[in-house]
Amino acid sequence: MPSYQAPRGMRDLLPEEAAAFDALQAVIEARALRYGYPRIVTPIVEDRGVFTKSVGETSDIVGYEMYDVSLHGQGSLVLRPEGTAAVTRAFLEHGLQKAPRPVRFFYYEPMFRGQRPQLLRYRQFWQWGLECFGPEEPLADVEIIDFTARLFAEVGLVSYELELNTVGDAKCQPKVREALATYFAKNRDALSDQSKERLDRIRCAFSIQRTPRISRSSPRLLRCTSFSAPRTANTLTRSSRESSDSGIRTRWPRLWSAGSTTTRAR
Repeated sequence: MPSYQAPRGMRDLLPEEAAAFDALQAVIEARALRYGYPRIVTPIVEDRGVFTKSVGETSDIVGYEMYDVSLHGQGSLVLRPEGTAAVTRAFLEHGLQKAPRPVRFFYYEPMFRGQRPQLLRYRQFWQWGLECFGPEEPLADVEIIDFTARLFAEVGLVSYELELNTVGDAKCQPKVREALATYFAKNRDALSDQSKERLDRIRCAFSIQRTPRISRSSPRLLRCTSFSAPRTANTLTRSSRESSDSGIRTRWPRLWSAGSTTTRAR
């Protein structure tokens, strides 16, 4: 009997499960093509800067979760942890920003993150996504939300709730980050050690492009504290609010979130 096993946090897909993955990909790809999203495939290995520039040095992906790759002692390469940055790199590298807008892509690829393995959370996972470059009107977001909701219905998912949120436009986002960072700095004692470290990194690098996220590992006290966190609607400009409300009745959640939802095939 060989003593080797799959690396921690990774697994084999035996024929029955591999067939299910193939069937799911076929359903997603067929719907993507109907919506005008052709498939794009990017390398599994990318330059580290592709992700540090896009998701930010303060993000969990860059801070804890990326797999570094070394080739003959030369570093700065990583296994792809998410799809958006890689697709954007390809979009710019091939001059597609000069093409007629919008430019749409679909991907369904393996991703790699050095996160702590848990039930149904692996270090190698498959992620699908849609990217739409060009249009600024909110209907582009509606299109992707509609795609996802109809896809869930097609594959038989029923026990889920669709919630809409926004951090607004470029004018709103600094206010969102400031509101969150200030609020949780005042409630620092309620944070886990990991969340305190994240908060410190956020305040030291306030030019990040994403909303601060507080860890799921935070104690029960944090969940109670978060209930009083600022609401998204209080930080939006009028134009951002109108875009977010365009034809959709939105229930505004609080700015704080225990984590973001990513669609992955595990």
